[in-house]
Amino acid sequence: MALFAFSTMISYAYYGTRAVRYLLGPSELATNLFKLVFLSFVVIGASMSLGAVVNLSDALLFIASIPNIIGLYLLLPVVHRELESYWADFRSGRLD
Repeated sequence: MALFAFSTMISYAYYGTRAVRYLLGPSELATNLFKLVFLSFVVIGASMSLGAVVNLSDALLFIASIPNIIGLYLLLPVVHRELESYWADFRSGRLD
């Protein structure tokens, strides 16, 4: 379990750093600020009870899902159009 938690922290740190660099550009200040905030949350999480950490994690994942859900609704017409195009190609025999 400890190895899973450690590898998860490493991967989240890497993905978060890549996301910050994508959103804000290759700014060392932004990258180092993200690392500082990330490490602060690691220390805070290690000192909290397990229930509080799980609740905080659930809340943050919910907050992160909101932009994704909005994006899904905004892209719904595009997905619908592409799905209709796929089914038309499938019914006509252009697809194997």
